[in-house]
Amino acid sequence: MEPLPQEASLADLQEYVAKMEIERGLSGLGLDSQCLKLGEEVGELFDAAGAFSSNPSGPTTVIAEECVDVTILLASIANRTNVILTDAVRARALHETGRVIGLGSSLGGVQDYAAGTDLATLGLADLCLRLGHETGELFRAIRKRNGNPTDPHGRTVAIADTCARITILLAAIANLIHVTLEDAWRAKEERNNNRTWR
Repeated sequence: MEPLPQEASLADLQEYVAKMEIERGLSGLGLDSQCLKLGEEVGELFDAAGAFSSNPSGPTTVIAEECVDVTILLASIANRTNVILTDAVRARALHETGRVIGLGSSLGGVQDYAAGTDLATLGLADLCLRLGHETGELFRAIRKRNGNPTDPHGRTVAIADTCARITILLAAIANLIHVTLEDAWRAKEERNNNRTWR
């Protein structure tokens, strides 16, 4: 499989995940299955964050790797729901700032954007709590898409916007631990290339 391009865009990321799923025999998995896996990966990120909070001088490698795993599952869900992450993140940035932001469409551009938001003032626990909330919102939006009951309070959630908020939160977590998502992605890619897939 071709590696993720340098200065990968969010579109590159989505395309890479689609090809990776085909190569590993995962493309037939349904949306519900990927949502369950996303929940699992978010939980693993929380475990890594908890371990790091207990030992802040410890390595950030595990947190970075879990951020990549969450990003992979998020891209997988976006692909299955026809969400274009680049457009979703740009729309979220426009909503938050009231102006068009030249954040680019790369993972680094999203990290640059996140660094200029209020997320940059939060600690790891707060970012993880927000990530947990947004993951729940994503699941609620997907349930509604699948025809499940409407919210009794009339609240609506858009899948694309929630994917954008999760992407930005992952970028903020990476910023906090001084890791670039693209570098973490490449390190994960290298480990996966040496792994046997069933």
